Amino acid sequence: MSSPLTFDLSRKCIIVTGGDCEIGLAYSIALARAGARVATIYRSNEDATEVAEDLNVNQPR
Repeated sequence: MSSPLTFDLSRKCIIVTGGDCEIGLAYSIALARAGARVATIYRSNEDATEVAEDLNVNQPR
């Protein structure tokens, strides 16, 4: 069985439009887990601070 596909995005900064909900949020989390610094752009979201904190938690140490 082959190993899962992994990406190392350390030292990369990626902007995700609509990265605070649904598919954009899934991309944001995956990118953060791969080591990227993620910036999200969105129109409005009352939970934006919580989303940003969650992305920070998903960053590898």
